[in-house]
Amino acid sequence: MKRAIDVPRGMRLILQAISTVPRNMRKIIHPWKAMFTSLPVWAIVAAHFSENWGFYTMLTQLPTFMSESLMNEKREKPSASFTRISEFKHNENIKSQ
Repeated sequence: MKRAIDVPRGMRLILQAISTVPRNMRKIIHPWKAMFTSLPVWAIVAAHFSENWGFYTMLTQLPTFMSESLMNEKREKPSASFTRISEFKHNENIKSQ
């Protein structure tokens, strides 16, 4: 446990340490203007936006696509299965996409 006498000594040490830091290093300057006018930063922002847009579009449209494509395949099931089986046997066990 700290004694009451140690607290002012600690404060003095902190103030001494702060006073030895050069004045120009005390304030951190952020180059906001340079960052927001930088072409690579805007390229990253555009790429990130496009990737997220595509991902969420695919994520929301995938159930509809799967429903429509599976329903079509169920209707044409015999012909679709025969074609795949014949391609599989013809290509020596290599399935086509």
